[in-house]
Amino acid sequence: MNTDTTSLVWHASGDNLSGTEAYHVQLASDSLFTDTIPVPSPVTPDTVEVCSLPGAADYYWHIRAGDSAGNWSNWSQARMFSRYVGLAGRKGIPSFGLARAGPQPAIRGARFVLTLAEASRVEALVYDATGKVMATLVAGTLEAGKHELQWDAQSASAGVYCLLIRTPGRSAAGRFLVVK
Repeated sequence: MNTDTTSLVWHASGDNLSGTEAYHVQLASDSLFTDTIPVPSPVTPDTVEVCSLPGAADYYWHIRAGDSAGNWSNWSQARMFSRYVGLAGRKGIPSFGLARAGPQPAIRGARFVLTLAEASRVEALVYDATGKVMATLVAGTLEAGKHELQWDAQSASAGVYCLLIRTPGRSAAGRFLVVK
């Protein structure tokens, strides 16, 4: 097994009318996808593994679905992840990475994966569109490693919400939609 493998995972298309048969995956080192990195494509499952990404950096990826007639959907919203190499504390290694792990749009809840290069004080808050804090997911110190953050959105109204993550010197945010 290659230990330098990154798995890109998405939810399979629920559009059974068109008969989704495959997905194209695009990976890049920039959010405009001008500097793409080869990824096996098209693929049929809801996961693709990418081996040996070059260095510690932020990466962006998106997908599109294709049907049996050769029609392709628009590209999905871009997702971002940070990759680090070696030990925490090396110059240029980000202090954390945030990735969307849960369904989009969210119905019962939203999930995120927070990766810390080293133990750090973390604050993770969910805000509604008006800026009101809806939930505090983390308010304390987390150890180095991956942490799954979950928000139970069952009692929330439909709308756009934001997850804000703060550590000393760094912050990240992710938007997600709740539907009812």
